[in-house]
Parts: sequence; C-alpha cells; structure tokens
Amino acid sequence: MKRNQMREAKTLAKTYYDRLDVYRYQLIKDGDSGETRQKKILVYKNQKCAVSMSGNEAPERGTVVDDSSSTYTLFTDPEIRMQENDLVVIRTFSGQIYEGRTGKTYVAISHGETSLKVDKIV
Repeated sequence: MKRNQMREAKTLAKTYYDRLDVYRYQLIKDGDSGETRQKKILVYKNQKCAVSMSGNEAPERGTVVDDSSSTYTLFTDPEIRMQENDLVVIRTFSGQIYEGRTGKTYVAISHGETSLKVDKIV
C-alpha cells in the first residue's frame, strides 16, 4: 500500500511546473520598546507546485464595478503546509505571477491541496 502511495506522489510531482513562495505574518516583540508587531517571514521558497482554476464566475451585472470571482486550488507536495491567510507568490511555467492568500492545506498521503484567493495576476 505504501509503495503505491509513494508512486502516486512521484507521479503527481511530475505535474508541478510552477514555483511557490509562502510568507506568514508572526508576532514579534520589540526588545527596546516592548511593542508587539507583525513581521512577514518567508516560510517556503521556490517550491514546486501546480495551480488549477476550480471555478470561474462571470462578472455580476448591475453593480457599480463589475466584479468576477475565480477560485483556484494549489497542489503541492504533502510536506508543504500552509495556514489560513498565508501570503503566496506563484510563478507559473507560462510566465504569469499570481499573488494571493491561502486557506489551510488539506493533506493527503500523495499531495497537499490548498484553496487560493488570488489578489493579483501579473
């Protein structure tokens, strides 16, 4: 059983053409002032991943600013574990750059799946 799961993980990893950086805010206490601040730290750098569009909705009509909503899923190795509201920068194989926030990673034996709210596509 374990051998089949490892084989599946290796097969999925071959589809990870994109690259991922993950940042997380942590509370840091300033030694001089005693003030607690949030600091953005790099958690994962240049990790292999795959971005998939899960759903695509047309813009709503009749609003002041038509807004469309697309949902994405981020696939990674199971060791990559993101938390709610981690900041991510994804560089796709085709050259696009996605910036957004994540949900908490669902971990299967062969891969991790994380919901992604994209804020900006360059």
